[in-house]
Amino acid sequence: MKTHPIRIVPHSQRYINIIGVESLSKNHQVLMTDDPKASYMFTRKSALDDPLPQLLDLDKVDYSIPPPKHLENIYKDTYLEGKGLPLSFMSVQTVEEGEQWYREHTRYPDAFVPILARYQWGDLKQSGAIKRLKRERKQNKKKKMKSDSVRSHIKHEHTVLTFD
Repeated sequence: MKTHPIRIVPHSQRYINIIGVESLSKNHQVLMTDDPKASYMFTRKSALDDPLPQLLDLDKVDYSIPPPKHLENIYKDTYLEGKGLPLSFMSVQTVEEGEQWYREHTRYPDAFVPILARYQWGDLKQSGAIKRLKRERKQNKKKKMKSDSVRSHIKHEHTVLTFD
């Protein structure tokens, strides 16, 4: 079947681009667009009683690929060495995207997510950065303890009491 690029303009004047037409079976074809609301499935009249093929949303698919050569030593002897890294993980570029990825794909507490993202995509991977982070955390804890503590002084002075 020969496909031709078509551009559809709905009422809101937003352009919808046709990605393609895919044949799912001999009776079903899907028109795929960049807007999921404008994608349609076409069925032959003779097959209207047949059940529709099941479709899987691509947002729920995350393929695993082996680690790149420069990262193989990091994942050596871990379960990721044979399983591979998720493609969504490999596409993360910034610390903010990394935090979002950890929140969506792992069960780490929210307190750990920024640290993990900074380690993987930020400045914590450099040598000494983790020690610096621990030292800063310790110093902040000491400062907080100093500000929270109540200081009192006892003065030893001679006092005269008069009874009238």
